[in-house]
Amino acid sequence: MSNPIVKASNISKCYKLGVINRRTFGDEMAYKWHKLRGRDPAEYIGKIGRRDSKSGSDFWALKDVSFEVEQGEVLGVIGGNGAGKSTLLKILTRVTEPTSGRAVIEGRVGSLLEVGTGFHPELTGRENVYMNGTILGMKRRGIDAKFDEIVDFSGVERFIDTPVKRYSSGMYVRLAFSVAAHLESEVLLVDEVLAVGDAAFQKKCLGKMGEISKVGRTILFVSHRMANVRALCTRSIWLDGGRVRMDGDTETVADAYQQANGLTGVPVPIAQRTDRTGDGHWQAENAEMNYDKSSCRWRFSMSYTSEQSEIFGPSVVLGVLREDTPDKCVVVLDSYCMNGLPERIPGKGTISVELPSDVAFAPGDYSCDLTCKTWDEKKSSYVFSDQVKRALVFSVSDSVIFGWRRLPITPGMTLMQQKWSVEKAMK
Repeated sequence: MSNPIVKASNISKCYKLGVINRRTFGDEMAYKWHKLRGRDPAEYIGKIGRRDSKSGSDFWALKDVSFEVEQGEVLGVIGGNGAGKSTLLKILTRVTEPTSGRAVIEGRVGSLLEVGTGFHPELTGRENVYMNGTILGMKRRGIDAKFDEIVDFSGVERFIDTPVKRYSSGMYVRLAFSVAAHLESEVLLVDEVLAVGDAAFQKKCLGKMGEISKVGRTILFVSHRMANVRALCTRSIWLDGGRVRMDGDTETVADAYQQANGLTGVPVPIAQRTDRTGDGHWQAENAEMNYDKSSCRWRFSMSYTSEQSEIFGPSVVLGVLREDTPDKCVVVLDSYCMNGLPERIPGKGTISVELPSDVAFAPGDYSCDLTCKTWDEKKSSYVFSDQVKRALVFSVSDSVIFGWRRLPITPGMTLMQQKWSVEKAMK
């Protein structure tokens, strides 16, 4: 990189596990007294005075983390809980010092690491805005010029003269993000704390971060929501066990991270899945869910095969589930309910269904359970030919719904009008 504004060089952070400190000044003095006399303090004041030998050990929250970020770049930081993401941001903001290594940031740093970051609970929202601006080195005149814009964006103008200790967590985040985004900081660090806000405010925040990145400000964005990371970040690093496992363009890194954690794709192609159930009369070979920006429609397609030249009484059911609530369908596509498929279809081909243009999925990660059924004349009922759990996955970013006439409905069981079609495979 030509002129990095953020440079992390071999950053490591080690913590000691177990009880290593005394709880009171008296315990501390007693510990030192017994040590000076050559006694084991544990015999006199218990295990307060020493680290438990079983639990005591070194824990490396970060180990040799190195990366550079150019001015105006939006860098995503992803990884599981305990991977070291928050520790990294705390080191970059000088909240904590690294055990080894060095972090250099050129310019002012605005950060939102947790609810209430940089706020004094006894001060009002107005006073905290001015305090934060002063900490960033701004003059009162500069803060005055930004103040109305900050309050308007946060939506807490009614409570701006109320001590922030009386704010809800959502109000805290609204004002804290607004301050960090609007005051004159060259680098903005944002942790998962945005998840506390409501969906509408999260959408505003993502839009604002997209705007400020275009004027040359640098953003480091930590999130577990891959859809938001994909929509906002041009590059991402994946932290795993305190180390950088991958650094590259966001799509590649996010795909690798989700694949490793079973959050995207399937272990093998659908045609090779061995965990499927059903009598095998006909089976899915491949399935996709795609979004067409030109028509603003979602489209599901599935290629299938059968040993028979024709399939009598086919039915396809697709259950769409959110990955964070996999026990509840948000949409059900059912060709039988909608009379979507003809009575007979070719033994091999492609089935597709197009959703109406006014259907929008809320931002997030989704998986789909696929079921193929066949009408059994003897039983006068449908029988399962093929069932595949998590047959496909797809992600929805906020950018997909920004242009919609209305926000997505609350997730729940939905049955909508659908247009099904069949295309015979070419031999």
